[in-house]
Amino acid sequence: MPGRGADLIAMAGGRSYVPAHILPDTIDMPRLLSSIGRATALLAATSRLLLAEPAILSNAHVRAELGERGLTALVDRTDNTIFRFAQDGFRLVLDTSVLESRALARPTRRTAQGRVIYGWLAGPYRIEVIYELRPGWRFLSKQLVITGSPSPSFRVHDVTVLDATLGDAPSEILTPGSRRADLQTGDYAAVLRFAGAHGLLATAQNPFLRVEHDTRAVSIRYVPDMEWRTSYGPFATDRALLAPYRLTGRRLPERMQPEWQMGGVDTAPGLDEAEVAAFTDLVRAFLL
Repeated sequence: MPGRGADLIAMAGGRSYVPAHILPDTIDMPRLLSSIGRATALLAATSRLLLAEPAILSNAHVRAELGERGLTALVDRTDNTIFRFAQDGFRLVLDTSVLESRALARPTRRTAQGRVIYGWLAGPYRIEVIYELRPGWRFLSKQLVITGSPSPSFRVHDVTVLDATLGDAPSEILTPGSRRADLQTGDYAAVLRFAGAHGLLATAQNPFLRVEHDTRAVSIRYVPDMEWRTSYGPFATDRALLAPYRLTGRRLPERMQPEWQMGGVDTAPGLDEAEVAAFTDLVRAFLL
């Protein structure tokens, strides 16, 4: 039998007795709403604090620090050279929509094994930006993934996978490439040289790149101009790759010596041996 002062409450699967003093006669709605508001504010403040703390990706060669909206610093661990980023964004043209990260609300951020993933809302589109650093890599990878769209198909007109502003201006920027109208090829990379014999190679896994730069700003884009159906799965862009290195001071000729020709070739200095090695390392990392 229930004790004195207890109410009988029917429960699924049986009966349970709850002391009456636990159940209030009336609910103080203003106090309840105030408590809910305080709890919501606390959760929002906690989320902001977590985003304010940088997420870290690190291996034996490279360390990446990622803030509220993207990459903030890339460290070459061979000599602890730091390349700082004042801004790191992206730009997409999907159907008739132009989506620029710098105009969007702050994204969510989560970490996974060797990856930091940002979730962006751009109108009816959902976009993930994935930064990845695997063991043994001497570079950081950045990739955009369109995970949600307003229609079952959309056209990907233009992709700017890297839209960055550096903390320090490079002393020199090279854009090696093979612009051939018949093949429609473009730039290979942006080669950023800094004081103190330090360098940063910025490229993407696409032979039709267009590199643009101005003082501290550098962007890498390509134009897929392709139709995509959501039934195929999420649309993933080609990766942008950032590789730090230290210059050797040994420059290779800008153009190779043609076969069976002696002398008379333009021998203007081209890439440093370290820049060639960095580019080669990027290619080898993704060979099957």
